[in-house]
Amino acid sequence: MAMSEERRQALKKMLFDRRREIESCRPPTTGKYEEYDGCEEIDIYLAETREENLDRLRRAERQLAEGTYGSCLGCRDEISLERLSALPFVVICKRCDDEAELQVLRERVPGNRWGRLFAL
Repeated sequence: MAMSEERRQALKKMLFDRRREIESCRPPTTGKYEEYDGCEEIDIYLAETREENLDRLRRAERQLAEGTYGSCLGCRDEISLERLSALPFVVICKRCDDEAELQVLRERVPGNRWGRLFAL
């Protein structure tokens, strides 16, 4: 299904704003954390997380330009704008996510003693 221009523009703005927000945040390199052991590890973690998020956002922007961003990998339906705004890197819709979570729970419960719960 082709994405509407309105949806494409809304997603483009959301991704752009999120990328700018992350780019403007710089992990601390000095300051109050210096007094604690492990300060360098915190800085490294923050920097790596920031770069991973920026990479994911850039990938999402490329996918949007290609017309593949915002489609669920499970059912191929559009992922809601609300979900993408909260989780810009998400690749499955809420329904598919819920179904996958239920499947994991079914597999973890020995003897499926919660049968009624999972009989949905």
